Amino acid sequence: MGKLKPEVAIYQQLLKEANIHAHETLFLDDMLMNLESAATLGIKTKQFILNQFIIIDFFNNNEI
Repeated sequence: MGKLKPEVAIYQQLLKEANIHAHETLFLDDMLMNLESAATLGIKTKQFILNQFIIIDFFNNNEI
């Protein structure tokens, strides 16, 4: 892609190439600056902190 997180352009390109809408997208990352950048486009975000939660629990708790 020639782009790096947290550049907004990387998320814009991903949404376009995958033909998906930001408000229907969930982005998990461990770095807050990457999440903040994605969120500016309306992407739902969740910070992944090692050993803090299991991803399946995130979905089971309806946190999306």
